[in-house]
Amino acid sequence: MRRGRDRPECPAAFFMPPTDEIYYIDADLTTAPPTGTEKYQTPRPGSRQGRSRLGDATVVPTGGKRPALAASLSLFLCGAGQLLNGRRDLALLYFLTEVLFIAANWFLWNMWSSVVKTVGLFSIRPTDVMLVATAGNFLFLMFMVFNVFQAHKDASGGGQAESCQPWISTPASILVPGWGQILNGERGKGALLLGTFLAALYAFGLSWLHKPLWKLWDSSYQMIFGFELTIGGLIALSVALVAYIYAFYDALLVSRRQRTGGL
Repeated sequence: MRRGRDRPECPAAFFMPPTDEIYYIDADLTTAPPTGTEKYQTPRPGSRQGRSRLGDATVVPTGGKRPALAASLSLFLCGAGQLLNGRRDLALLYFLTEVLFIAANWFLWNMWSSVVKTVGLFSIRPTDVMLVATAGNFLFLMFMVFNVFQAHKDASGGGQAESCQPWISTPASILVPGWGQILNGERGKGALLLGTFLAALYAFGLSWLHKPLWKLWDSSYQMIFGFELTIGGLIALSVALVAYIYAFYDALLVSRRQRTGGL
């Protein structure tokens, strides 16, 4: 044991202030601080840990509530969660990617006639341009899902994050399927549900709003409940509804089990 006035040979960050209290050290203070999402934490003055022992060498994750916040920010603005995590370069890359896709869609929507005339000079059909735009938008949706997944994983250091209260995660999954699972710390399940819902809903939207394009692979249009739909479109809508219902029900059950120690 050493008295507080006898400073041990250790990094300056671990020097103890002069005091008559007796401390004992239960960790190797000569070990360099870890890198990544872990750091050495100093107990707050007056806390139970600070009064009983020198807890400077306790390694704790930097997660907690932050992974849920990072993922939520990235869900609505690509790169926002990465910026919260201190990954500025990655945040800028994700944000510029979102801006690029939005600008490209705006350009095609407002300049479609000019685009058709221009590509016609190279014997490119308007349908081919629509196929490329459709594939690009689908890839962007998957990019958004990955952006949320990556923000949560980066903030939690790849480990399990703490879950939110049921009254938070359940409404979140009602608003956006998969969001509640992410708030519960199940980023893999959340990303799967979110990606499935977005892909199925996007497919249904194509079958309903872009019939000439959808007819390239599914021409089974018929009147159903007063709407002209295809079998493929109905399947896509059914998948989206199943993902939606399962998402908020699962978010409620998992959050309750985690809070009661059932998991």
